[in-house]
Amino acid sequence: MAEEEAPGIPVEVHPWYRFPPPPSPNDLEHDLTPLRLVLSRGAQEAFAHLGREAAMAVGEVVRSARPEWTEYALAGALAEALWGRGLRPLLLLVAGEERLFRHRHPLPKGKPLGRAFMAVACAERGGLVANLTRMASFGHGEVEARYRKVLEVEAAALSASRPGATLGEVFAALQGAYARVGFPLAWEEHH
Repeated sequence: MAEEEAPGIPVEVHPWYRFPPPPSPNDLEHDLTPLRLVLSRGAQEAFAHLGREAAMAVGEVVRSARPEWTEYALAGALAEALWGRGLRPLLLLVAGEERLFRHRHPLPKGKPLGRAFMAVACAERGGLVANLTRMASFGHGEVEARYRKVLEVEAAALSASRPGATLGEVFAALQGAYARVGFPLAWEEHH
């Protein structure tokens, strides 16, 4: 993002997985995390419905996209499809072939999609947010090979996500899967 949006501005990077020591005094004693971890039955049903609606909207747009579309056009079509289902697009990221492997969180540009693209949508309704990433290829071999590896990692994480499993156990399965597909440090980039 710094390369495209803020060239020349110094950037200080802090790994997401290393927490800085809390300043003093702090509000850690008022941690609301436990209240955010369990959804009520009604919220679970609403979240499942939100996920289905968001997946349908994004899927329709991704399947209709063409190589000559710009990243802006794809982002606009995603926004229209989400709003059309009463979902608020909080974030839309798009990278076409030219930028796909350079930027992990690409803001859309006026560049053509080309032979492959990634679309990310974060859609909100009723305080719940569904996050989706979709990849598409018009015969781009490298994208297709990488995507198969992503599916292997995803399968390992989903397989480890069972009742009674700890987050640490799921994360360890994820780390192991990244190593098996040849990207041992990829877990540091975003999870």
